[in-house]
Amino acid sequence: MSTDDRREERAAPSPDALEEWVYMPALPTLGAACAVLDHLPQAVIVVDPQARALYRNGAAWRLYGPDSARAEKPRPRAFSAEFVLEVSDGVPLPDAEWPIPRLLRGEPVENLVLRVRHRESTASRSLRFCGTRIAGAAGHSLVCLSIDDPAAARGGESADEGGIQARQIRELERLSRFYAARTRINQAITRKPQRVELFRRACEALVEQGGFAMAWIGWHDEASKRLTPEAVAGRESAYLDGLEIYTDDREQGRGPTGTAFREGRAYVCNHVEDDPRTRFWRAGCRRHGFKASVALPIRVDGVVRGTLTVYAYEPGIFQERETALFGEVVEDISFALENAERDRAVAEARAAAQREQQFSATMLESLPGIFYFYDQQGRFLRWNRNFELLSGYDAAEIARMQPLDFVAVEDRSRVAREIKRVFAGADAQVEAGFRAKDGSVTPYYFTGRRVTGDDGPRLLGMGIDVTDRRRAQDQVLQLNAELERRVADRTAQLQVAN
Repeated sequence: MSTDDRREERAAPSPDALEEWVYMPALPTLGAACAVLDHLPQAVIVVDPQARALYRNGAAWRLYGPDSARAEKPRPRAFSAEFVLEVSDGVPLPDAEWPIPRLLRGEPVENLVLRVRHRESTASRSLRFCGTRIAGAAGHSLVCLSIDDPAAARGGESADEGGIQARQIRELERLSRFYAARTRINQAITRKPQRVELFRRACEALVEQGGFAMAWIGWHDEASKRLTPEAVAGRESAYLDGLEIYTDDREQGRGPTGTAFREGRAYVCNHVEDDPRTRFWRAGCRRHGFKASVALPIRVDGVVRGTLTVYAYEPGIFQERETALFGEVVEDISFALENAERDRAVAEARAAAQREQQFSATMLESLPGIFYFYDQQGRFLRWNRNFELLSGYDAAEIARMQPLDFVAVEDRSRVAREIKRVFAGADAQVEAGFRAKDGSVTPYYFTGRRVTGDDGPRLLGMGIDVTDRRRAQDQVLQLNAELERRVADRTAQLQVAN
């Protein structure tokens, strides 16, 4: 390799140089797949429909990164302004025939070998290009381009490596579609849908964005030990018609889905025709073209409650990486279900508290007398509507007053002693005058009981108007006096007569 060639293999530029050189927004459809791409030996570039670079892995930066001297200068954003692509005979390739524009037009690019030369240098090198269009967010197509140096490959392996690159591109496409599906599932989770609606959206995302043949979620019925389909998506959903899958050890429970539920772990079937656990369902899979499947348990608060099962038309695609990603999907679903359970429990508790509060308020308002509740400093904390009506004070005034303000002056010392007894722990009852705002005094029978809460002791009690009882007592006293007077008069008359 020449000095100029080696000069092209430089370290990735600094973050400042990156910002000047290329537009690089977030790429949510690749997500964590970028961490995988960063370790590939081939250079990988992802661009949007406007040909703006969204992502470059480490090999891409090493392949095209400017040196430290040029990194400090502003860089043009157009790649064609930096480099020239030439065919084997040295003729410059028109910009429209470069790999990325071709891919954006939907044309295939596979094992395309071109000479690459920086416009400021006379040296060039041969590079091999392979690319494909992949599904991006919001339905937009992205372009993924893989680049390597065929001169660095071992002799006789270029065709094999081209096949490897093609497989890597296909794997990248699958990962991209998968992350697009996961993004859509997480978007559904943020909207907090009902359980069945969440399941439906998850299955649709795995089929429509993920590109899988079919996906369904079954929920466990404890009584029948059966997994009942609650959501399904895919053209082959008729596969579930009449299908019965159980979670116990009967024959219909020993397949991939039943096993995943019973054992609480993912069950991967990469070859339906060869897996002994698919024997009972193999004919149905064959009719619908399923070649592979993965089944995963869905937990709620640590307990397996259902399963997610996904089918593919290709065998062997559910490898360790894909299975781990599916595990993250069911964790997301489990998290959403647990949050929904907590939200439902909180809502039920809040509703119960509101019902209890309403019942308590109704009960207090229905009391025939006055109700009061105050602390040891004499601050009123609660009272009923009758208290306001009978006293003549409004709520704001009562909140600023003390209990003895409502007691006739001549009875205050006696009532104060009873209040003190209550806060010492004794129950108390006392008759005293209830003094209203207009100065009128009405005889009342007051009660008090101490209750203790987090904020200290409180006095809870009520008062009943005893005016009628006092009037009746006075009438009895008057009658007794009149009777005694008459008896005395009659006795005197008898004594005179004798």
